[in-house]
Amino acid sequence: MAAKKTASSRSAGSKTKSNTKAKGSARSSKNAPEPPKKRLNPQIKAIILCAVGVLLLALVLIPGGSLWLTIRSFIFGLFGFCSILLPFVFFYMGIMMAKEKQMAHKGAKIALSVVIVVFLCALVYLFGSTDYNDGNTYFAALGAAYQGSYALKSMCGLVGALLGYPMRALLTNTPAVIVCIVVLLSAIMVLFGVTLVDVARVAKKGYDKTREQQRRFREERAERRYQRQNVNIGRQGLFVVTVKKALLRQFGFQAGCYALIACFVSSKAMDMVVQGFNTAVQLMIITSRQEDIVERIHRDLGRGCTAFMATGTYSGNPVGALMCVCSRLEMPRLKKIISEE
Repeated sequence: MAAKKTASSRSAGSKTKSNTKAKGSARSSKNAPEPPKKRLNPQIKAIILCAVGVLLLALVLIPGGSLWLTIRSFIFGLFGFCSILLPFVFFYMGIMMAKEKQMAHKGAKIALSVVIVVFLCALVYLFGSTDYNDGNTYFAALGAAYQGSYALKSMCGLVGALLGYPMRALLTNTPAVIVCIVVLLSAIMVLFGVTLVDVARVAKKGYDKTREQQRRFREERAERRYQRQNVNIGRQGLFVVTVKKALLRQFGFQAGCYALIACFVSSKAMDMVVQGFNTAVQLMIITSRQEDIVERIHRDLGRGCTAFMATGTYSGNPVGALMCVCSRLEMPRLKKIISEE
């Protein structure tokens, strides 16, 4: 009896051990990490998205026949004029997919792209010449908008009427347009990561560029005005009139001399009127004897001058410089002072 009990206890112990091993293996199999799912390469996804964009662009731009025309009309019936945006949405998604290994916030960007297309279609509906709100129920307006865009007679499409009809009915036309524009701008800024600071920076850059162009234009205009004002009109007139008078020598030598004298007097009078009677000359004096020349200018001419240090570009040695303003009559005396010193 004792042997039977020990045998039964051993068999029970072995069963419990096997059960615990089975439970442990089951738990380990549950806790074991699942093998990673194989995802499609982002570059392949980008190629597929761009290929779909190219196909949609061809459908929108190139009219065809049979099945091609049916698909093209169906797309225009849904989106109207905004069908041209669908290929670029796919291009954008493809470029972003190729640029990043795993595009962040993919769902949000797709949703923003859809919002932009829908509100742009609604904006086309609000600006459209055909008012589907007039005498139509909501679903009748949707059908009419789809049929008109399918036949290329309307440009809003079913999607445009889907949002444009209730907006026009609830807000009237102008407030609905304002709401659409605000939502469009906000969605575009969020989609492309543009902040108000970036917008302000771009606006400031454009404003600064415009101001710089205006400043340059004013400087150029002032320079041209200055050049016109400082043209020696009297001497030009003297040359022109002299040539003319030379052609009139047949009227006699005495008359020609009188004409030359009259032209000379009139030219000098014109120079005095344009340049003024008290014209001044500015002289730049480069010398190593500044003090002696300044003393002579003060004593002999009664003029002042400005002294500063200059540097020779070839030798690199410092040298004194004087700037003095005097009249034309005083210029010979100033030259004599410089030569004597």
